[in-house]
Amino acid sequence: NVRRHSLETARDRAVATAAGAQADALTTSI
Repeated sequence: NVRRHSLETARDRAVATAAGAQADALTTSI
């Protein structure tokens, strides 16, 4: 259970990072 939680946290962090990078790219393009 703890392992699953850590994996979900890592996945959420990766998704947040990707979203942040996409937002930065959009802001830069504008």
